Amino acid sequence: MNNELVNLIELGQAWIPEFRLDFNKQSKTNSQHTAANIQFDPKARTPAVAWWLEINQICELDHYEGVPKHYLRMVVPFVDRSNPNLLENVQAYVGHPDQLLNGRPSEKYLSYLKIGYKEHGLSLLEIKDQSFAKAD
Repeated sequence: MNNELVNLIELGQAWIPEFRLDFNKQSKTNSQHTAANIQFDPKARTPAVAWWLEINQICELDHYEGVPKHYLRMVVPFVDRSNPNLLENVQAYVGHPDQLLNGRPSEKYLSYLKIGYKEHGLSLLEIKDQSFAKAD
């Protein structure tokens, strides 16, 4: 990925209601492991950070994420923690159904996710996914 995504504007920390983090997306780079994905779950909510992107940045990220073969870019609900009574819609990457399987992410991959959670002040305890919990 080039430097188009360097100057990002963070919109804030939020919840994606009715979705949970899962590690059921086949990795593009390692067939032995899986990658992060969000799955519909009416009883869940997933912590997230939203960013404002220009169209050229979205196109670059689509290419990096492997849209449409690996991920689909979809609209999901978004509740900003600073204003929990306001429901908005944002775009998110959801694993393509043909790319889903049971598996486990690599320890290196999990370490990157944990760093991101810590950088944004998100608690690792907010994640209820067993794969994430087992890596602690």
